[in-house]
Amino acid sequence: MLRRNFSPLFLILALAGFFLGTAPVQAHDVLIGSTPEDGAELDQAPAEAVLTFSAAPLDVSPQAVLQKDGETIETEPVTLSGNDVILPLPELEAGSYTIIYSVVSSDGHRIDGTTSFSVTIGAQTAEETTTEAATTEASPSEAETTAPALAETVETSDSEDSAVGWIRWAGIIIVVLGGFVIVSRMLRNR
Repeated sequence: MLRRNFSPLFLILALAGFFLGTAPVQAHDVLIGSTPEDGAELDQAPAEAVLTFSAAPLDVSPQAVLQKDGETIETEPVTLSGNDVILPLPELEAGSYTIIYSVVSSDGHRIDGTTSFSVTIGAQTAEETTTEAATTEASPSEAETTAPALAETVETSDSEDSAVGWIRWAGIIIVVLGGFVIVSRMLRNR
């Protein structure tokens, strides 16, 4: 008699421990540092920006767009080196800059975000800046057309991750409740 009642109880406890004791994996790769650091105030403009992630991003169209006051600044394409995404920077004038990035993490999820820094002493004179601005207005670059899409992706990425988390928890709850229903019907039929 004890053995007969022990099996369903053991099954219920095992299912509950398995489903309630293990949370869905939420540990996506994250940005763990940047050079220059987020919010840094630099005397001289850097030659490159380095974004360091917790694991090596996949080489699936990594992107980083440099902006100053909402205007996109043309740069060379990013390169990957281990956990680092490297964005070569042109000569920068004094001002505040934002890097909007979008990479695919090692687990296949897209990581989007921003980091910013400011430069107090720029590398360009006012005359060079005027010439560059006229050239940029005449022919929009690929980076300028990509920046709005990246900014939109950054905003929607967080809501998608939370929706996936809720869907996973709902699935777990449904499986656990289904297990309880099956076990309770088995007990009633005995």
